Amino acid sequence: MSNKQYILIKFIGYDNYPINYLKYLLKEKGFMTIDFMLAINEAICNAVRYNINDINTCKINIMIYFDKDFVKFLISSETTPTSAYTIKSNLLKLKNEPSWSKYLKDKLRGRGFWIILEGVDYLYVKEDMQSILLIKKKKTRNLETSSNTFELINKFNISSPCLFK
Repeated sequence: MSNKQYILIKFIGYDNYPINYLKYLLKEKGFMTIDFMLAINEAICNAVRYNINDINTCKINIMIYFDKDFVKFLISSETTPTSAYTIKSNLLKLKNEPSWSKYLKDKLRGRGFWIILEGVDYLYVKEDMQSILLIKKKKTRNLETSSNTFELINKFNISSPCLFK
């Protein structure tokens, strides 16, 4: 018997974001950790916030792949194109900081990708940021690993996110 499972979720408008269903799936499959759920939620909020449509008409696609050892969330939407290279370059400016949260404590923006990076084991983004792939290994809590900014940045990969690699 295979432990592999694929799920496709499409929704229109932030009010239709199936957060409780996602929590249920993660818990049922043994992947529910607060840090991973925060990463998923941040990625969804970014897909809505930077969407070319408004909050009520944005179209978000979530493809989920469960295996016995890991889960992959591919989140895609039609957002205003943004350079992933620019985002990574901005993150790299903090690579020598011992803690991103202390550096950004007085800033209103800039926390999103750090929250995502703390909650995943691997992150892949498309060059234009139209899709993002979050990968989490089973039974890992990133709070037990280093939150060193340089180590977090090393999780950030720019390529065409693919659910099936």
